Amino acid sequence: MNDRKVWAPPRSVRPLSIALIRRAEEILVMAVRDSQGQIKGWRPPGGGIEFGESAEQAVVREIYEELSQPIICKQQVCVLENIFSHEGQPGHEVVFVFEVEFSDHSAYATEHYAYIDQGIENDVVWISTAKFRDSTERLFPEHLRKYL
Repeated sequence: MNDRKVWAPPRSVRPLSIALIRRAEEILVMAVRDSQGQIKGWRPPGGGIEFGESAEQAVVREIYEELSQPIICKQQVCVLENIFSHEGQPGHEVVFVFEVEFSDHSAYATEHYAYIDQGIENDVVWISTAKFRDSTERLFPEHLRKYL
């Protein structure tokens, strides 16, 4: 039996901010795992928007908390409504997507980031955008693919 803790969607609409961080033809993404610990896809790093916080403030805070890296927001790319199912549970998100860059350019040399959030282990790596465009790898939210 696998004791790995897996994220489950809340039973309410969840506002999120995520960061498109590019390195040449790659983007930085975190693994989305199923209940068996298998990777079922990838999502750019970021997280929930707290009450009283703007979407831009949230993405800056989240990336610093997750990757210990300060970022510069270049522009808001889009806002996506994401209605999905994860491990049989329905989810509903409103996702603010920002094009960002690391303040410290040496951060682009790091191949793998790992962090624990609410008891859940997260792995963050660089993956070629071509793998998402040709559906070799799944990108969440799924409508984000057209903005790569």
